[in-house]
Amino acid sequence: SLEEWLRRAPPPPKALRSRKRRRARPANFRPVSSLPELWEAYTFATGQIVTEVPSMVLEQNYSLSVLLQLAAFPSVYADWGKYESCAVDEISLGPSDTTLGPLDSAKLPPPAGGWRAEQEVVRACGEMVESYGLSLLLREGDVIFEEDKLEERGDAGAVAGVATLRVKRLPQSCHLEEDEDGFPSVVCTVGVSDALEAPGLEAIAYVESIAVSQDWRGSGLANQFLDFLEAKAKTWNCSLMGLHVHRDNWPALRFYHKNGFEITSDWLGWGPSFWLLVKPG
Repeated sequence: SLEEWLRRAPPPPKALRSRKRRRARPANFRPVSSLPELWEAYTFATGQIVTEVPSMVLEQNYSLSVLLQLAAFPSVYADWGKYESCAVDEISLGPSDTTLGPLDSAKLPPPAGGWRAEQEVVRACGEMVESYGLSLLLREGDVIFEEDKLEERGDAGAVAGVATLRVKRLPQSCHLEEDEDGFPSVVCTVGVSDALEAPGLEAIAYVESIAVSQDWRGSGLANQFLDFLEAKAKTWNCSLMGLHVHRDNWPALRFYHKNGFEITSDWLGWGPSFWLLVKPG
């Protein structure tokens, strides 16, 4: 379980007594609306994540990091166009409404004759659902603290945080079960036979990233990003929410554990360096 894994974590650093401990008012999230903004958001998110993982030493080298980002960006750009065609409308509606409708159609039956191998399931689970996606951008000028009197938000400033949501799939009815009180509970181990015999694949709201600048951590912005994504996932009728976290990214693991996520078998195929975390939607 995630709780057991976190027992191996080094103690968290002492909280700094600075502005990042002040609580932010509800954020005014913006869509990523241009190619320069997409590059800015992508490099910000990858940079923030890499700095939290001690084992990602090579990626922390600036020159190598830029080369890796440049190599991956064409795919990021293609995904942005394919999966965020409705993002502006989705964000403008807020977290509790949608123009896209529920995702009943995202449930895929197995192929004729059923799934034959693990990799068939993994490949199918990794395919994202077209048009269902958004990226949230928050700049420092958008953030107002609870004790501030200023009501107007500005446009300028560095990136304070970003978040990206997509929809993928997992073996249907395999990752949740009812606990003894009748509430949904995460199944930590989904075996090969369970996945191959599943009635199909079901949609999962998949968080590609939530990244907040170190200057703004502790202000509640990460929770605001997650709350928005969780509420939006409900409008899309996703019964599961999931994401990958590097096993050494202790701050992120603590954050998601606090917010109800649990480790489960990774049928998205990311390999042994990452945990797949899910929670009921």
